[in-house]
Amino acid sequence: RGDLVDHMVVEGDFQCNCGYEAKVSAGVFVYEPSVRTKMNCGRKMQTKEEFLQNSSHTYINHLYQTMGLMMERIDEVKSPLPYMMEMNNCVGFFLQQYLKELREETTYILVDYDLERILQLKKNLETYAKHEKFLFLCCDYDYLPLKEQSVDLLVDFGMVRNFEKETGKCLLTPVLPLLKEEGSYVASSLYAEMKKSELRLEEKGYEEKYLSEKMKAQGLQMVKESSLGPAYQENPEDAFLSGKPLYQKVIHGRKKKRSIVLEAI
Repeated sequence: RGDLVDHMVVEGDFQCNCGYEAKVSAGVFVYEPSVRTKMNCGRKMQTKEEFLQNSSHTYINHLYQTMGLMMERIDEVKSPLPYMMEMNNCVGFFLQQYLKELREETTYILVDYDLERILQLKKNLETYAKHEKFLFLCCDYDYLPLKEQSVDLLVDFGMVRNFEKETGKCLLTPVLPLLKEEGSYVASSLYAEMKKSELRLEEKGYEEKYLSEKMKAQGLQMVKESSLGPAYQENPEDAFLSGKPLYQKVIHGRKKKRSIVLEAI
């Protein structure tokens, strides 16, 4: 049951025979068991504005260059893109740069379990964006209300490492079944220049080959791989990165036909 506005559910409740229950509130799909405040290193995660204010122009420019290269990789995908999904610890950060390039036919899916953050993003897009095809999902990636092989392109701005750090699991396991066969995966992953002796278990994920090895384990085909950097981040939230040369690995992968998704080690 729910309320429809322009053929869209803006308020409503859903219940499946399997026991899955969710609702739509203010146009956002909400799975209530997932809703919580986003934390980072034991503190409430900075807003996008706070992050930009606390980072140097040099490092911010490095991130913008990374997103620019990701946008080039998306532009190289010539097949139609009816559905794209962004995976980002700071929901909508990539979209902020990509919005002007977003194809008219594309419905852009945004995911975050922090309801306050996704409602603020929705409000900003309704105020400033001309594009109207967005899907806002407030839930964990394990509970996405999407059919298998329904997404044409996944955009991953460093989320695989963040997800593993938070949950101990590989993000590609729940999301790759949603990607269509021969669909594209465009991603970036931060890595640090360091000696092997410096790497401890808690710093896992900052290796250069971290993301490409995850892709290989999941059966994704590598299309193109590039690196950007170095850059330095002042006052990083993860103290391990302080003073270290930082790079971004930008990857374009493709899902093979009839590929089998395996649980990553």
